[in-house]
Amino acid sequence: LELPQGRFERRVPLPPGHYAGVRVGSEQGCLVIRLQKTT
Repeated sequence: LELPQGRFERRVPLPPGHYAGVRVGSEQGCLVIRLQKTT
């Protein structure tokens, strides 16, 4: 998923469920958001 530079808003559909352990970071100049699905 390539995003434009500057301010933007993007909605990404996720499978239904509950998520915890949200981690945000960057790798090689890319935004990385990791979600851990709970049972």
